[in-house]
Amino acid sequence: MLRVTISAQAPGKPELSFEDPADDSLTLTWTAPETNGSRITGYRVERNNRVGGGDDNWVRLGSTGASHNSYTDRNLYSGEYYCYRVAATSSAGVGAYSDEECESTTGYGAYQPDPPIVRLSSVSPNRVTIAWDPPADDGGRPVTGYVYETITAVGDDFEGNCEYHSGDRELWPDDPAMCFLVTANQRTLTFSNLEPGESYKFRVRTETTYGNGDWEVVTVHLPKSTDDSETDRVTEDLQVRVSSTSLTVNEGRGVVRYTVRLNKAPKSATVDENCDVVEAAETVKLDTDLNDYGDYDIDIQYEEGDTFVFDSTNWNTGFTLTLSAAEDRDSDNDIGIMRHSITVGGREVSGPAVRLELRDND
Repeated sequence: MLRVTISAQAPGKPELSFEDPADDSLTLTWTAPETNGSRITGYRVERNNRVGGGDDNWVRLGSTGASHNSYTDRNLYSGEYYCYRVAATSSAGVGAYSDEECESTTGYGAYQPDPPIVRLSSVSPNRVTIAWDPPADDGGRPVTGYVYETITAVGDDFEGNCEYHSGDRELWPDDPAMCFLVTANQRTLTFSNLEPGESYKFRVRTETTYGNGDWEVVTVHLPKSTDDSETDRVTEDLQVRVSSTSLTVNEGRGVVRYTVRLNKAPKSATVDENCDVVEAAETVKLDTDLNDYGDYDIDIQYEEGDTFVFDSTNWNTGFTLTLSAAEDRDSDNDIGIMRHSITVGGREVSGPAVRLELRDND
């Protein structure tokens, strides 16, 4: 009697489909393929992570047992297109992969992120530190970094052409000192060796896996480094000091306070030999501006009234600002930036800003 032994082969090709797509997940289902003489032991699930087409980039997501003909891929982005394939396994090996099948999650797709929330953290005659918070809206994709462009005198245009995404850095200017990329974890930048008494501006933008956001521009007017008491009646090296650069405001309850003062006294009055005032004492006006980045209302209350004028008697005690946040209908925490400047000899001089974090009580 002639006996013929036929060796078992790897399983055949499953047929892949989807059911009930969601905003953040996709559920794959498939039909069991031909066993080809060997019992199926499980299934291998892979996703194609190629970006923008091109070569395949298959990544193993996981495996299921032989009795499970479905797999849910979770933590996906809404409105995004994903492609998959499945293969059965047996003691004879891995079978043929299914045809690549693609499906989109429900909901909105990615969009341009907001700019970062930028502020002046510290200011001195020749040195500035800027800081920022992540954008209020990242456009539905993770922030991968921040691009900033080098300082430029106020009134001039930014010199670099940093409009392209950092993934296309070959399109950036040849001069490497123009466009800079920092990681998503970096939130401060310090610029040194600046010219005292001059004005500068900086700009920063958000980058995500989707694309670029718009630029956020911050301007700074530096104090002078020294005064000439004999020829200059104006105390030009005055600088703003704040008692805190970061505060938490609880919505609907309580207040927070901080103090704004100067680094030195403005010049006193000049009197003649008869004690008559020849020139009045110098006064310096403080200006504040609140930029809010959310749907809320921070009420600014001034303990000293609506006018802040420093002179030779109150420069060190300063002015106390009291802030509170009104109730709103949402349940979001938000950010506000309180900016400060003084007028010195008819010229505005910038000071550090205060970051206000609004904590919702809903």
